[in-house]
Amino acid sequence: MGSCVRPALAVVAVSAAVLATLFVGPSAHAQGTATQGNLVDRVFVRYVSPETGGGARPRFLTEHEAALFARIEALIEDGGVNGDFLDRFGRVAVDRVIAEDMLAALQVEGGIEPPELPKLTREARETLEARVGGADALATALKAEGISDLELETVMRRRARATYYADRSLAPIIKPPEEELYNAFRTLTHPYRTMKYEDARQRFARWYAYERLRTLEIDFVQSARSRLLVTYL
Repeated sequence: MGSCVRPALAVVAVSAAVLATLFVGPSAHAQGTATQGNLVDRVFVRYVSPETGGGARPRFLTEHEAALFARIEALIEDGGVNGDFLDRFGRVAVDRVIAEDMLAALQVEGGIEPPELPKLTREARETLEARVGGADALATALKAEGISDLELETVMRRRARATYYADRSLAPIIKPPEEELYNAFRTLTHPYRTMKYEDARQRFARWYAYERLRTLEIDFVQSARSRLLVTYL
């Protein structure tokens, strides 16, 4: 998909106090707006959950936003993007976005930001770059869907909040027990298997945290199906 005219990665904010750091409201999506690419995007998914404000505050994901996240999943799973990437990876990508939004909203609801949020946000981007094949590969994916660096930073900030909440409330992600990390290094298939654990530990820890977050997000969405309304438009 080409670059687009679309609002900044949008969902309705949990509260007015955090509006600037989350997403834009739904009316802009419904109408379509202009950005860098001089094309009009469209609403792709509408979703409602108690965690994100219920029916009074529906959230929206545009087609190009969904395509970006599907591209990222394709790069991680296949090492490249084929023509059917949205069909193959769109659903899991959307599920992950919804899960991250719900988890981040729960963190915001607590009224306390994660310590070192800028650092966690930066690390989230660095981890994503490593997973998709480097900064250039991520930049190419962003350009293909007309997503700006500023918009990506918003996504990474949301991911940092979601990760922090999941780490404290669901399972250790940021700093798993050393024995767990070492056993995962020995038993899982990962890019660092040819390296010594001591040499690969820092990079593997980020890889493992990303995989743990992916798994937790999918499980979280599945467990929330009864209270989650998702509509593909």
